[in-house]
Amino acid sequence: MGVVTVSKPSTNMIVLGKGDSDRITVSFRYDPQRVEKVKTIPGRKWHPEEKHWNFPNTDGTLEKILDVFKDEEIHYEVKRPTKDKKLPTTLNKEEITRIIQAMKNIKHKAILMTIYSGGLRVGEAARLTLEGLDRQRMLIHIKGSKGR
Repeated sequence: MGVVTVSKPSTNMIVLGKGDSDRITVSFRYDPQRVEKVKTIPGRKWHPEEKHWNFPNTDGTLEKILDVFKDEEIHYEVKRPTKDKKLPTTLNKEEITRIIQAMKNIKHKAILMTIYSGGLRVGEAARLTLEGLDRQRMLIHIKGSKGR
């Protein structure tokens, strides 16, 4: 079997990947001998726009492709699946009120109320300074936040 790598492909390398509709794609720099090898595999289809060969992902197709190109360097193009973006779980007003009322230490209660009312992250709350408070306009200036 050929050399299997996951690094950047060289110009004479054969690149295997997964195309649309769960099909196998094969691309390489034009070489008449390679084209003849590809033509021995059933179900092939040339896509001139994308410049690759396309094969059905059926039993044995991948093995046939690897067997045809067994003496050549092969690069597998693996695309990472995208992660689902899940919304964070939130607390309702009653739960927030109970948490704040359960605080015995007045300093902790003030910090928690500031974080909640200002929508601060923990790191932002840790970097709060007296200079960041605008008492006249009742504003908090947060330095080093994501809003910059």
